[in-house]
Amino acid sequence: MEKQMKNFIMSLKDSHICYFKKGDIIIKQDEKVEFVYYLVDGLIYRTVLSEKGDETIYDTKSGDNYLKSLLGILYLFDTGISYTNFIAKTNCICYQIPKATILNYILDKPKILRELIDIAMNFYNSTIVLLQNKQQRNAVNRLCQFLLEQANVVNGKLAVRKACTNVEISKFLGIHPVTAARIIKCLIDEKVIIRCRNGLTILDENKLKEYAQETRTMTYS
Repeated sequence: MEKQMKNFIMSLKDSHICYFKKGDIIIKQDEKVEFVYYLVDGLIYRTVLSEKGDETIYDTKSGDNYLKSLLGILYLFDTGISYTNFIAKTNCICYQIPKATILNYILDKPKILRELIDIAMNFYNSTIVLLQNKQQRNAVNRLCQFLLEQANVVNGKLAVRKACTNVEISKFLGIHPVTAARIIKCLIDEKVIIRCRNGLTILDENKLKEYAQETRTMTYS
């Protein structure tokens, strides 16, 4: 089904390939969705801009990942208005698909509709968790948990990609950039993490987990 979906998108006569540069807005918040995009290559951030101008990162999308690489599809089942921005974090390649075309393709395919529901519920649940964490957990726990979730093994060590700057981390967690910077500095001073050319490397995973699980406290002011 995954290969079938990709082949279908690439073969559509009324869809065409688009190239976006880092920082481009592919779908804009509060605007009507006329086209759905299939991300072939690159990284997309789904963000929300508040009335005060605060930006929160709610989700990321990577290229060529089946239904998870479709941008804007879920809004077609609601008001048709996007309540988030889809912003290119890297240079991206997408297929632009008219909304009527993609709807005609998926509406008689229960398996695809079911998977879209699963994607929508996962996003809903992750949003609820984000809101609950803001209310119930302090910034230290949330930031340390975020680092653990974002870490991947690179050259035998756990590392968080270079793109996760203090400002970006603050947008993911909905905290002030200064707060994020102070917590990260404390973690570096305690030799829990170290800043390298390629990002943040985790030196003491156990201690980081203790902060994330609230069994260890930190004074970072």
